[in-house]
Amino acid sequence: MTTTQILDLLEGAENLVKGWAQVQKGERVLILTDRTGFADPLVVDALAVVCHNAGAEVTTITCPGFEYRLGDPPAVVTNAIYACNHLFSILPAEAPIHSRACRVAMLEYGVKLAGIVANTAELMSSEWARFPPELYWAIMKKSYDFVKGGKVIKVTSENGTNCVSRVPDALGFLGVPIDDTGNPGPPPPGSGEFNMFPFGVLGVIPINPANGTLVYDALLGLRGLLKEKVELTVENTFITRIEGGWEAGWFHNLIDRTKAKGVQWVDIWAETMWGLNPKASVQRGLNYIHIREAEMTRHAGVLHFGIGRGGQGFHWDGIVIKPTVLIDDVPLIQDGRLLVLDDPEIIALAREFGDPKELLADTP
Repeated sequence: MTTTQILDLLEGAENLVKGWAQVQKGERVLILTDRTGFADPLVVDALAVVCHNAGAEVTTITCPGFEYRLGDPPAVVTNAIYACNHLFSILPAEAPIHSRACRVAMLEYGVKLAGIVANTAELMSSEWARFPPELYWAIMKKSYDFVKGGKVIKVTSENGTNCVSRVPDALGFLGVPIDDTGNPGPPPPGSGEFNMFPFGVLGVIPINPANGTLVYDALLGLRGLLKEKVELTVENTFITRIEGGWEAGWFHNLIDRTKAKGVQWVDIWAETMWGLNPKASVQRGLNYIHIREAEMTRHAGVLHFGIGRGGQGFHWDGIVIKPTVLIDDVPLIQDGRLLVLDDPEIIALAREFGDPKELLADTP
């Protein structure tokens, strides 16, 4: 690697360690990888160096594989997670964010979790990973403030998506830590939080009456754009019909198999979320959506519908690339463009970090 590439890699790692996780001196950081080779050693080393420079105690564990989106890590690894302040997991399918063990770690032990999608040196040094945290938080807060004042959220798209639900109170928002005053912002050190890195995404839990048609352009587990759209009919938050070609059959079978294992809340419309980061690449995301979808869903204006409550043991995402999102009939996203990026205050803040036109331009 060149000196510039190394500096970019360390800048991306620092954005996670200091910008999101806010690792403090003396805290315990666990970097978790597995034996599949998913985690690039250069990324692991960069994170360890930045954590060490922050004065943290760093431990790296390489564990056996497990059922990433439905199961818990091995017992020894679970105990290590409970003992750390920060978990940086570099595992396939953004694991183990949705596992029961990590829910317990957050809620009972105050562990902060980061599912690291930037598993390669290319991703960790990308503009997506190096996007200024202060600018991201401003975009997130503008989006949050816009939505929280509304009553109804409607999503449409040219692919046929047309659904409506109520806007929840602060506790129904996802992807954003909310303090006691109801304001969003970086989580305070020591609080139990989780997110994917690179950030960022914002969304809501659909509240009844929540009905309509969800139509996917892409689906976690299947590479690239779907050959035939997957169409879900939702009535009062529950899926009543799945239609389409073989991809729809694949998804339907996945839900049926999961139900057969006794998992609850599998067929519920659990979240509506949209990306906030203009530097996440849609094209690169499509190439890797069969193993991870976070880059796709973090691109500003791209929306995903989450099916299944992760805390119950199942969660799966489908993507709408160019949605229109209306809050009380006023657009937040118009044909895939997050309009907050064109806000004068966001443009002025972006100027502190470089050329606003470049920083806020959508990466293909």
